[in-house]
Amino acid sequence: FNDTATTEIYTSLFVGSVRCVQETAMKKSMTLLWLSLLLLFQVSLQQSILCSACHWGYNLFYNFATSDFVLSICQKLWHWSCDSSMDSPVCEQFYQNMMILIEKNVIKRFDPNIFCPKLGLCSSPKIIPDNFEVYKERILKNKPGRKYPPKSNTTTPLKFIVFADSHVDLKYSQNKSVNCRASICCRADSPNVHNNSDRPGKWGHLGNCDLPLNTAQHFIKTIGNQHRDAKFVLWLGDSPAHDLYNQTKEGHKKILTILTENLQQFYKGVGTLYPVVGNHEGIPCDQLDLNGPEPNWLFSFLADLWGPWLTKESQEMFRKYGRYSQLHPNTRLRVIALNSFVQDTLNSYIWSNSTDRYGQLAWLEKTLDLCEKNDESAIIVGHFPPFTYAAMSMWSKRYNILIDRYANVIRGQFFGHTHQDSFQVIKSSKLNEVAGVAFEHSSLTSLGQLNPSFRKYEMDQKTYELIDYIQFRFNLTKANTQDIAEWKPSYRFKAYYNVENMRDETFSALAEKILVDDNYFRRYAKMVFAEGPRSISLMRNTGAKKQTYCKLTSPEIDLYDKCIGGIPFSFSQGYLYFMLGKYFLPPWEYAMQQRQNLSPIHI
Repeated sequence: FNDTATTEIYTSLFVGSVRCVQETAMKKSMTLLWLSLLLLFQVSLQQSILCSACHWGYNLFYNFATSDFVLSICQKLWHWSCDSSMDSPVCEQFYQNMMILIEKNVIKRFDPNIFCPKLGLCSSPKIIPDNFEVYKERILKNKPGRKYPPKSNTTTPLKFIVFADSHVDLKYSQNKSVNCRASICCRADSPNVHNNSDRPGKWGHLGNCDLPLNTAQHFIKTIGNQHRDAKFVLWLGDSPAHDLYNQTKEGHKKILTILTENLQQFYKGVGTLYPVVGNHEGIPCDQLDLNGPEPNWLFSFLADLWGPWLTKESQEMFRKYGRYSQLHPNTRLRVIALNSFVQDTLNSYIWSNSTDRYGQLAWLEKTLDLCEKNDESAIIVGHFPPFTYAAMSMWSKRYNILIDRYANVIRGQFFGHTHQDSFQVIKSSKLNEVAGVAFEHSSLTSLGQLNPSFRKYEMDQKTYELIDYIQFRFNLTKANTQDIAEWKPSYRFKAYYNVENMRDETFSALAEKILVDDNYFRRYAKMVFAEGPRSISLMRNTGAKKQTYCKLTSPEIDLYDKCIGGIPFSFSQGYLYFMLGKYFLPPWEYAMQQRQNLSPIHI
């Protein structure tokens, strides 16, 4: 029984019955026995009624909240807020494609299978809160001392390329204006061009437009022809355009197929491709149902599309969970690719239960532990870095603990999503130690006034330590005015920042210099927004040093909030994501069925 007092009453009654039998008072014994059974039936019936009433009440509430009447009110409120910045038809498409789904999943946040037991109205399952401190203590219990591999005498580095956030717009048009009232412009549904001042360029536009296909194809040809010494490519997700109001599965499949086939054509025989999914691969954006018993459409489609690069085991793992790990051929370097939908605060499908979905953290722990036992090195690849406004804090905290524990195994962490040329320092639980560095990568798309970019790393072939990297940029202004399309080196990391190596402590020290030294701050500011107009603005704003420092040294949103002294209120997307994660998402918890000798399992 769940209730201690009830248990004591039943125990006393049964003990009394036994004693009566022993005293041959059969009549009294039977009376007590029947009384106890009656009480048991009464309490069970009462609890059953309360539990049923809770479920019934939820269903009544859900039916009302998703009724045409309520949805019509939500629709009017949405247009009231949206129509001020976008055309009304665009807002309506947004609402039909995304907002109705989100509204329904808001109601599902209060899943009666979890909510009713928490209110004490249902006896099963038993809800057990997750204890982060217990998790942290368990993970770090056997943490070895930090050590770097001895310097090797290899002279030929292992090179690889990283690109992220291509956001290719198949409807890009030079005959459509760079100015519009939609999430992106320069496309078939944008206003017509009035004069040359609002005409986008052949190769793209430094503004509110995504990347034309010809620029993405030029990039792929460039790495296939000019960077054949790169042994593998990390593709960090987000290939579809930002036309969030008008996206379809067929459209997503089309651009993913085009890019994959181009990479197969121009990079075939050169090296291996390791791709991951981004939040924009979801339909609608950020939304992916992780609750169904069958593999979802996206993972199934991509498992087949990317099959030539994946091992059979990795392909099946990806089909089920959107993640995989595999050794790079002829090395002891393991590539661990993560599924970012499980940590996406905006994925409304996980709002009712966000506790380590798909068991990805448990899988990551197991994979890193095997790397340690098998004397392998690892790189971690994903779309969301540990700190972004849309990354779930509860997930990032536990991820960072794993990075701390397996710091001697991990040789690099590579992420996209932010469209920024930056990094995040992950501090160790031990004072004055750094556990790791998560690299953020500039985007291929020019949306947000960014020059298209990719990066080429150099790694020691024996120890797999990172040696250096070269950042490449595509000068859009030059390409459009002179029709000269070329990807030129922008800077080499060690020379640009005047450092000796790429070890974790180097980035921690660099963050400190950016905070106190105007010269280092301007150097960072010039590159963070891909040498576009926003970089120039940031270079002039030395007052932003503290905020920049906090971003570089706070690998999850709660730490960033604390570092800057509280994220200020605003109507920005970032603030909305922060509040959503902090006050709406449920705490992590586990469920255990009653009357079964089981360990807690994920709800």
